[in-house]
Amino acid sequence: MSRCVHCGEQAGLLRREHAACRERHDNALAQFPNFFVKYLTSPMPPDKFRALAEEIAAGAFIRGDEFKQVCAGGLKAMIDTATTAGELKPEDSAHIATLAETFGIDLHALKGAGERLIKASLLRDLREGRLPAEIRLDGPVVLNLERDEAVVWVFNQVACYSVARSDKPATHSQHVGRSHLTMRMNGFKAVASASDTSAKVLPENVPETRAAKRSSARPDASSDERTQGLALDGTGDLVLTNRHLCFLSDSTVLKIPLRAIVAVVPHADGLRVMRDEASGKPQTFVVDDPSFAATAITLLNRL
Repeated sequence: MSRCVHCGEQAGLLRREHAACRERHDNALAQFPNFFVKYLTSPMPPDKFRALAEEIAAGAFIRGDEFKQVCAGGLKAMIDTATTAGELKPEDSAHIATLAETFGIDLHALKGAGERLIKASLLRDLREGRLPAEIRLDGPVVLNLERDEAVVWVFNQVACYSVARSDKPATHSQHVGRSHLTMRMNGFKAVASASDTSAKVLPENVPETRAAKRSSARPDASSDERTQGLALDGTGDLVLTNRHLCFLSDSTVLKIPLRAIVAVVPHADGLRVMRDEASGKPQTFVVDDPSFAATAITLLNRL
């Protein structure tokens, strides 16, 4: 006679669990994310919140590694909720950091959520007139910065397009690519595959993000229609500083002063940069987070 994997009592012949135990377990798993989200506005001390979480988990047979995974998922839900509008309130940031410490969870090890949290913090700093903490660059490329110029973000494996036959806005397929952090400059290199660990942004204490798969720098057949009227200039690093938007690839080097940018148009999978007539033609960049890039450029221009 086998025993229930949840309560440990006899489950019956050829059975691993009681239906009631399974239902209680699954219901608790589904409710945990919202349980953590509600803590954003709760005055409850974090240690009491953890004790309550442990009590609920024990009653639903959630133990050991599963409990830690469930709590990590709850923190991710908190971050998603707190950064829904791309912003992060100081009180929400404090709640999240305190709770993560209480549960012994590294926020920056939460895939996707750690980077989202840092982006929201960066945009909050820019809105308040502050540049982010110093960023160290890693990689084979040395970027020549002007005095008092600082790197704000580096996007890796970015495709750059310029107008070829018309001034038609374009959308594209996506690619990828932050605390005190280190970012990698790949620059003059061929496009790497998704399994190439060198083609990544490498923030300190932030999980590495894998570049989106792309077999070559040339758009596929489905992309040809959407990029009609645009010419591919190259694929490389897009570096945003407090003074310039720089693009470096094996075939193209661009350095666009932020003050010369008159408009930025974020698409679902790309960013179109419009410059004044004296500075050159528009460029479209395929980046993983066009909205973040456009907002950061706009805020930097206000500093």
